[in-house]
Amino acid sequence: MEWKEWSNLPLTQRTQLPSYPGIYVITDLAEQVWYVGKSANLNNRWRGKGHHRYPQLSRTNKKKSFQIYWKSFPLEQLNEWEQHYINLLNPHLNGTKVKSYIRKKAQPTSELKRIFQVINKSTTLFPSVRSVVLGYYKELDEGEVKEYTVLVVLVNINDHDKIILGSAMRSQKKQGRHLKDYWKEYVCDCGLDESLYSPVTLLVFKIDDYVYEFVCCDELRESLKKTPSKLYQVDLFNQSVTALRSPDTITEIPTNTYHLPNSDGRLRLHTNDYLNYRVPILQHVDQFLETFCT
Repeated sequence: MEWKEWSNLPLTQRTQLPSYPGIYVITDLAEQVWYVGKSANLNNRWRGKGHHRYPQLSRTNKKKSFQIYWKSFPLEQLNEWEQHYINLLNPHLNGTKVKSYIRKKAQPTSELKRIFQVINKSTTLFPSVRSVVLGYYKELDEGEVKEYTVLVVLVNINDHDKIILGSAMRSQKKQGRHLKDYWKEYVCDCGLDESLYSPVTLLVFKIDDYVYEFVCCDELRESLKKTPSKLYQVDLFNQSVTALRSPDTITEIPTNTYHLPNSDGRLRLHTNDYLNYRVPILQHVDQFLETFCT
């Protein structure tokens, strides 16, 4: 038990280890010895997360409260003393396979849950109505010969550009590659002549037979905010989400009468145009929830 007389500090303070050669012993709160090792430079060996046993130890450190004990030994004697203390203390981890921990792959439903949680959270900027689930419609994808249930979600421009667009852009990077196949662009001509108007493009999240469509129209959101009786709370992804009681209560959507021309001369459609086209065919959210499965 001579290691108890050695210098020591918590695993979390390993950056304070000295920079000379020595033997180290890892113990827990119950003074069980978990690992014995040697190093020509104790500080370098345990700096950051470089030690091969650090991930394994750090996962249970909160419960075990690991301590690092150390003692200086001449460099040429390290092998001899390391084996001596391994034989003497019989540590739990020496000679065992090093465990590797692979971060669990995030599920696309987790990202949707996060998005709905954020866009339904009250803030100083949005104390009441931040987003509204307007309703749903069915659409047949002729290319896939498959029918999708599409949930239309009204969001403010701030959340669209930061939360929605941010997630879609992250899906194109390494850290968000698990979302790459779920974020899509939906192009709609709003039932108008494409030779005169360029279609509107929406960001949608497509998973299984469901599509989540995020549409910006702050004029409509402000209008609904003034008539709270039209809104109620529903449970979606195990959280409370603001929804429209009935799409029929939307009697007028602001129309953007000024359309900028594209380089090809066609006029650009807006999300207002899309909502004027889509809202009349929306069905109640309750009917969506009856068949929806998270």
